[in-house]
Amino acid sequence: MNKIEFPIGDWSGDGHGKCDTYLATTPMSVQEVREAHFAAPSVLGFDIGDICKDYHESEIDESILEKISAVLPAWDNERMENTEALFILWISLLNLIDPRLMLTPIESDAEPINFYGYDEKKRHLNTPGYGLFE
Repeated sequence: MNKIEFPIGDWSGDGHGKCDTYLATTPMSVQEVREAHFAAPSVLGFDIGDICKDYHESEIDESILEKISAVLPAWDNERMENTEALFILWISLLNLIDPRLMLTPIESDAEPINFYGYDEKKRHLNTPGYGLFE
């Protein structure tokens, strides 16, 4: 199985700089996943990259939402409440375009440096960068 990263937001850091990254596994190559993404306009009638693409755009454009609803009837705009919801929509659409992808979301297998509360020595670990997000 291959692990593929899916960034939601400003992955290049040349705009607002906010980005959440999610992981999925697939038996296919990253290039085959990209090909499914590139096929979206001809298969679905819209570019997946057009979903919530503009700054402060947290709702799916009505014309895109109609096309999503046609292929994923259970989907509605109310579910676009966070970046994880968009990630699930993205891989659902890719799996619809190419069912061989079998993209499955996974949690990161890395152990985070941070933790809640205090350790056995009564220390709390403060992580940097909170102020970087508005």
